[in-house]
Amino acid sequence: MARLTILLLLCGWLCACIGYQPAPSAATLIAQAQIPRAIDRAAVAAERMRLGARPAPQPDRLDLVLAAGLHNPAIRARQSALLVALAANTAAGQAPSPSMSLLAEYAQHAAESSPWQFGFGLDLPLDYGQRRTSRQDAANTALLYARCDLADASWTIRSGLRRDLGIILASERRIALLRELGEPRALRLAALTRRADAGEIAGTEVDRVRLETASDSRLLREAQNSVADARQRIAAALGIGVDSLQIEASVWPDFLQPELSRSTNPAPQDVSGHPDLLRAIGAYEQSDSDLRLQLARQYPGVSIGPGYAWERGLIKLPLNVGLALPPLDLNRSAIGLALSAREAAAASLEETYARVSSNSEQKDTVLQQARRALSAIRNHELPAMQRIARRATAQFEAGEIDRGQWASARIEELGMQLAETDAVEQLRDAETALEEALHRAIEGPELEITAP
Repeated sequence: MARLTILLLLCGWLCACIGYQPAPSAATLIAQAQIPRAIDRAAVAAERMRLGARPAPQPDRLDLVLAAGLHNPAIRARQSALLVALAANTAAGQAPSPSMSLLAEYAQHAAESSPWQFGFGLDLPLDYGQRRTSRQDAANTALLYARCDLADASWTIRSGLRRDLGIILASERRIALLRELGEPRALRLAALTRRADAGEIAGTEVDRVRLETASDSRLLREAQNSVADARQRIAAALGIGVDSLQIEASVWPDFLQPELSRSTNPAPQDVSGHPDLLRAIGAYEQSDSDLRLQLARQYPGVSIGPGYAWERGLIKLPLNVGLALPPLDLNRSAIGLALSAREAAAASLEETYARVSSNSEQKDTVLQQARRALSAIRNHELPAMQRIARRATAQFEAGEIDRGQWASARIEELGMQLAETDAVEQLRDAETALEEALHRAIEGPELEITAP
């Protein structure tokens, strides 16, 4: 009866194992899932609500970033990797699997009533102390790396979206100014042509204006190409087709009016959440955990082995204790290696902090320079040019100057507006570079996020 009970228990234990039927996804279905599609507005709105950001009446930059998080293949791949790391972290908390050995023996011409002997033995490693902690530390480090990879991918996509939006909005402004510049260029060219025909000026003056007109046409084509290229990159980042992409003015309504007085001097704590720094901290903590594990391995690892045996009518309950002995040098060589690895991780952490901090300070310096440049244009150069243009308009209406002279003043005014647009684009690009260095937003709708 005892043997039958044990056999039934073993069969029940084996039957409790989870089965698996292989069912890999078809390659065609995976390919179809990557077919460009439109943005899921409902999913974006739900994600925005989850993050605690107030609803936007019109799509803004935060909506684009959230849409990228839902549709971008690179982000989805890293989200899947994070789920794997979370599962591995949970599995790391489980104790090591025991092992079992079965015994069957037949003795010919046995003196006892039965020639058979049956039994089994278990090997249960004791999971305690630093051996258990080190395994969990390794899983925590892998989870940290997966989160940092996701943060890196998200910030790369977010920075690319911001830059490309800036290119589109600045290029559209540039296109409008260049088209407006066509009329005064034509008026000036006509006036100079008449003067050259009359012998008042050299023909080289006319040629120079023609070259300026051709340069305007080239800049117009470049701006149009920049818009098309940026739209392609944004569509790719969102995981949709470019025909489904709609960029409205509400996406960045204050693009042309950046803040010129905000101070963003990076403090050391500003880079505390940078993925590179978090990776370096995780690597140092892991090296310290490895060192503590090697110190623990100076002492034997213990396992116990309870068993059961039925030997020719006798029931035996053996108990074994196993010891995994340390190396003959008491693990000193492995400890020395772990110490060196920890020192290297500490040096790498210091280097990473210095690099990240220096990079953020450098990007902040570039941003402050861009703000000063735009401030100089808006506070001094552009107002002065606008006064000259207004005076020229008044003089032209009073008959004091001809149409060509008025066109020259208008050309200079529009040229200064083009310079202002260039300065705005450079400032916005410098903001993006600083945000990328800090891995946190310094302006925009992302600041409304309240959920972690």
